[in-house]
Amino acid sequence: MLTRSILFRRFGSTATAVAQAPKEDIEGLEKYWEKALNWYNIYNSRLSLKAYRTIAPFLQLDKAKKVLEIGGGTGSGAEILIPQLTSSATYTLTDHIECFLKVAKEKNLPNTEVLKVVPSHLPFAGESFDRFIALATIEELETTKKVLSEAYRVLQPGGIIGASVTGKREADNYRVISEHVRQKFGIVSPLRFRSDLKNTGMIKRMFNEAGFHKTFMFYENITFKSNSIEELKSFFLQEPSLAEQPIEIKQKIDNYIEKELVNLLRVEETPLATDFLLIIGFKL
Repeated sequence: MLTRSILFRRFGSTATAVAQAPKEDIEGLEKYWEKALNWYNIYNSRLSLKAYRTIAPFLQLDKAKKVLEIGGGTGSGAEILIPQLTSSATYTLTDHIECFLKVAKEKNLPNTEVLKVVPSHLPFAGESFDRFIALATIEELETTKKVLSEAYRVLQPGGIIGASVTGKREADNYRVISEHVRQKFGIVSPLRFRSDLKNTGMIKRMFNEAGFHKTFMFYENITFKSNSIEELKSFFLQEPSLAEQPIEIKQKIDNYIEKELVNLLRVEETPLATDFLLIIGFKL
């Protein structure tokens, strides 16, 4: 069992270090995710981890030997994928948020390295892996094209990339309610998402430009397994940028979210859901 954290790796005569990458302002994100860790775990368990289960069969993990995941967070997704690997396969889990990596290392996942790296400057030799996983990650990066180029570089011929971005807005009422709350109360989230990645044509072109000339995509709608107004409202309110609002504002947010949920669940009789676009690409 191998679990370790590094910032620098050297391959032959070529040295690549995170320190050499352009400085990225991740201090604010670090602080945000430290506060959001519990909420993040709830979000994962209820929503995003289901995307891992859906995409897993397309990754052909039983044939994989060396898997790399970027934006692997606390390793919850890896816990789903690793049991599908053979006992001789290795898994490299990376992220650039320290509090996530701390949790991931504590899990002592089998045959797994836990590394702190910047996704746009991967410290690995070319053709080092046969699987590349980036779920709910590439749309949060301004350097998406560079990350996809790096994915192609480190994948072996015949390798597979599995990625995801947010899906159809009209099928994602969780996201719509969140946006409405922020707009109404003037709350700015520290998280930024590339709006151009909502266009499947743009996504296909970006993957193609990186070298992935064979891709396919499909949508996955995931519902919250609860119709409890109080439970769902509590989930919204635990997100730090809402939870840290002054008491009087927080009460107004509470009332607003409750009205939105009552309309959704009781009037429209529609469950709370989020939507993902899953992308599979092949290095031919």
